[in-house]
Amino acid sequence: MPDEPDDDLHRDLTRMAGNPALAAGVRESLRRLAAGGASPELAALARDVLSGRSSLRAAADNEAITGQLSERIGRFQQWQAELTPEEREHFLADVRARFGAQEG
Repeated sequence: MPDEPDDDLHRDLTRMAGNPALAAGVRESLRRLAAGGASPELAALARDVLSGRSSLRAAADNEAITGQLSERIGRFQQWQAELTPEEREHFLADVRARFGAQEG
């Protein structure tokens, strides 16, 4: 029986991330986007990736999408820059616990 698109996505994400927990986190983020967690364009893209109609790599090459992602990354960076040292450490500890990230 052939792999389901989500199985292929999980395998690709795990290979790219090198971490099954991080891969699961990215897949969950795609599901939230697909449910309308952002713009209609990002929702459509996420649905295409989740269904196997598009790859994550192809999505990353889409200029309209990368512009939206860049904007959102900028807002995250601004939020992160405004954290107190204690808030930042709490945030990083949560990320490490959730995704098994190593201190570096």
